[in-house]
Amino acid sequence: ALALVRSAGGGMELQILRLDDTRGVRRSGFRLEGGRLDWLLWPGRDAVGDPSIEPLLENVRDLRWRFLKDNIRSDAWPPAADQPDALPDAVILELDLPDLGTLTRMISLR
Repeated sequence: ALALVRSAGGGMELQILRLDDTRGVRRSGFRLEGGRLDWLLWPGRDAVGDPSIEPLLENVRDLRWRFLKDNIRSDAWPPAADQPDALPDAVILELDLPDLGTLTRMISLR
């Protein structure tokens, strides 16, 4: 339901399964490409084909994802190959912006 994967461009992409009120389960994601944070939307639950891309933020120097589970931070998710459906307690987003420095947000999932 949540995975950090390598994108086709070589960066990291956070992919999430979400329930869409009209279309059922859909995959969405976030990635940094060319200094721009994008929101990715696939038509179904699998990351097959090219997603539609919605630009969210320009001039991003770096993007890091961290995952918090039982008060332990991790740079990768899922934690193990035998736990593909595990969810962290929170996702930590770190954005490096040239005019503001590092912006950190923690999103609770539980």
